[in-house]
Amino acid sequence: MAPTNPTVDDGFNTYGWTDVPRYSEPIDYEDSVNNGQTWKQVTANPQPVGEGEIRAGAVQARVKSNVNDDQCNPYSLKHDGSHSVS
Repeated sequence: MAPTNPTVDDGFNTYGWTDVPRYSEPIDYEDSVNNGQTWKQVTANPQPVGEGEIRAGAVQARVKSNVNDDQCNPYSLKHDGSHSVS
């Protein structure tokens, strides 16, 4: 399962989503700003994306994989909007 309903706020440089049922805390999620090449722990929803230009489709969120249980989550939510810092 992947989060749904992406929201982008270019003014605050954040993106958000609707949680997957049973996964309602930021600690349950990972995000990527490089099209899934690397993932990091989410700290908030909406999640800050930082400074700079980020191309459309590069920002993603997913339920965190659990390496202790050999659980890998292949499903992610791609945010189709680009981000820029003004």
